[in-house]
Amino acid sequence: MNIERILTRKTLGLDHRVWRVMILLFVLSIGLFSYTLIDTKKCIPVDFKIKTIDNDSVFSTDEILSFSSLRFEKNITWDFGDNSPNGTGTFVTHRFAKEGKYFIKVTVNSDCQFVKPITVRKAIVESLTSTNREQIDGHPSTFVGAGETYTSLLSADTYEWSIENHPEYGLLNGQSVNYKFLSPGDFTIKLTLNKDRFKIYRKSVTVVENEKPKQVEKIDKLIDYDKLAKIDKEKSVKTAISDLTFKEYLGKVIAGDFFAKDFYDYLCMEGKTHVILNGKADKQVTFEQACAELNGKRRSKFLGLGKKAVHIKSVRLNKDKANCVTLIEIKYE
Repeated sequence: MNIERILTRKTLGLDHRVWRVMILLFVLSIGLFSYTLIDTKKCIPVDFKIKTIDNDSVFSTDEILSFSSLRFEKNITWDFGDNSPNGTGTFVTHRFAKEGKYFIKVTVNSDCQFVKPITVRKAIVESLTSTNREQIDGHPSTFVGAGETYTSLLSADTYEWSIENHPEYGLLNGQSVNYKFLSPGDFTIKLTLNKDRFKIYRKSVTVVENEKPKQVEKIDKLIDYDKLAKIDKEKSVKTAISDLTFKEYLGKVIAGDFFAKDFYDYLCMEGKTHVILNGKADKQVTFEQACAELNGKRRSKFLGLGKKAVHIKSVRLNKDKANCVTLIEIKYE
């Protein structure tokens, strides 16, 4: 009698004990789901950095690349995609031996993975071949203390010059530069265009002693070489001139009032100074030739009636530290 009464105690057609079991399972499921949400860790992207190159998408072979994770964890594994041993840790370095496209995979705590592709190009090793020498115009040999001008035959937005095996000469800028070598030996001039490591050119220069004639050895004590060097240095510093003033003077050249020699106080190589006319860097002329061309240049007037002199649109002067003009860029119409 009591058993029949207990079994018929139902709610919505289900026994009360069945309801208790179902409620218990529901509460346990909610607890497990909440724990999963709380325990889930957010994956933070990986940042790839190269210390010496401003390029985060293209790299070269044999270049040491540094990889760092924005997430600090002990268990971080790096797969560089070139069948090399994996790296571990927050910060690692790697060097690719072959060119190609690689997929860098970083795994955090064995479950959070990120993949980032990078392209590796073959490193350009510049040798002192005739092809490289043609990009830098200048004498391959000189004497100690003699100033020599070197000019890039390629056009670029920026030019960076250095003596690769003698860093004490520092960095120079401009399409043309002037070097005065202070000791004998072999020097390697390095030119970098647009700060691009794939546009680096070199030129070898041999510097020898400028020996004094033996017949004047007896009077060497009577000559104050320090004073002569000071005078020579003062003469080497050219008179400063602005681009605007130089442009006005060129107008007088066109009118026939000025000649090339009137500019020698400003030019490193006087009449032999290089000039680029209307952006034609591959067809440079000397300043003497440029003056002759501007003086004789005439263009048609409106409707072809008569001729009139050309008009100088702009002038850009490239100078060294002594205000000496090494290269002139002239645009006219």
